[in-house]
Amino acid sequence: MNYAHYRAREFYLDHPSLQQAYSWATVQRARAAARRGDLLAALTRHCDAGRRLVTESAGNPRRRKAAVTELARFVKQVHGGALPASPADNRLAQAFLRTPAAQGMRARLATWSAAKQCRLGGNLLLLKAPGERERGVVMVTYTNYFDWLLVAFRPRPLFERYTVVLEPSWTPYPSPYWGLFASSGSSIVVQALNEEIEAALAQAALGLQAVAIGSHQWTDPAVFRPMGLEKEFDLVMVASFARTKRHSVLFRALRQLRPRRLRVALIGTAWERTQEEFEAEMRAYGVREDCTLFRGISAEKVNDVLNRSRAAVLLTRVEGGNRSMMEALAAGTPLIMYGGMVGPRSQVNAETGRWAEDHELARVIEEVLASPERFQPRAWFERNSGYPRSTERLNSYLRQRAEARGERWTRDIAAKTNRPDVAYANSEEERKLEPEYADLESMLRPQGANPGMEVGDE
Repeated sequence: MNYAHYRAREFYLDHPSLQQAYSWATVQRARAAARRGDLLAALTRHCDAGRRLVTESAGNPRRRKAAVTELARFVKQVHGGALPASPADNRLAQAFLRTPAAQGMRARLATWSAAKQCRLGGNLLLLKAPGERERGVVMVTYTNYFDWLLVAFRPRPLFERYTVVLEPSWTPYPSPYWGLFASSGSSIVVQALNEEIEAALAQAALGLQAVAIGSHQWTDPAVFRPMGLEKEFDLVMVASFARTKRHSVLFRALRQLRPRRLRVALIGTAWERTQEEFEAEMRAYGVREDCTLFRGISAEKVNDVLNRSRAAVLLTRVEGGNRSMMEALAAGTPLIMYGGMVGPRSQVNAETGRWAEDHELARVIEEVLASPERFQPRAWFERNSGYPRSTERLNSYLRQRAEARGERWTRDIAAKTNRPDVAYANSEEERKLEPEYADLESMLRPQGANPGMEVGDE
């Protein structure tokens, strides 16, 4: 993202009237696309009409509820006024599979081994193998890979034998996958990043079940933990060097705090601009000597730096399931976060840290650093988050859903964690499930098959 694009984005976020006008115009474009039969364009625009209502002052969630209603009406109209019985019968999914984008995914999958295909390159985990009258459970992580599931697998046997859990990585909603996976008879569970999204999925009534667990709530408390280290840094910020992470707001606050000079750890990677450009910004604010950069370090090293820091800072305006928030709390490091952030908000409270608007960031930093010991972030984390608690919640939800359908539930799901890479939490569970991937491999689309011809079994 170049600087001009970034400034245009900031201008849009600062003006609710623009968001409202864009949403209204996009709904009209969606209706026009539907009338001419361009189903995917209509689906995408209906979703954009809601997702681009970003800030609370733009009418979120009230206006977005209207967008969700409009989207649900469109999806049902596509299917004659009702939902399809299965994603295998979903006309929007069928239309997607005929697109060049889907064909490109198919070509990429063809270069992978069967083992890599059925794991979607590391973004699909088998959490429970199927049995007699008992569904298995698979989880797909990262929103961008939800489409790949439809391209890689024959959906009819997949959705008959497995409950599919989708773990989105982004907050604004609705998203096109709501329409692609809409169905009445399948078992698809969406991890909702917050209660608002959980309620919106229920309102949409597209057959997608929601459980309020965010992707950021799978942190490993054994990797990210307090270590009792001496504090070397006043602040730490874990974020890519992209402009949207708004390091510039932190740099301005550091300059406002002069003559006091804070020691700051910046953990991240070059993204949308080079490290040289990022360092040039630091020099422009006169804070380059105050900052220590860490790039490409392990999760254990991230925890080490978090432990050596008095407080963590995150200033993004729109966030999804940002794992660095929970990793800081798990390490016992209090948070300072942008007060107007759109995204999961329950993690910042009297126990864990402070919200700060841009103009008050310097003051809030001083207040937090004056007595960081008054916060109890690890205690809050252990009660409310981490992969053990999230596994329990998801397992309980899935068991209740299965029993309500009259299905058996004799085995619980395996625990997984984000370390930050998605992985099994227990090596023994991973060893036991490894042979069970053969069932998933049997459901892959045959090489050379054209998934655009039929979304069900070829």
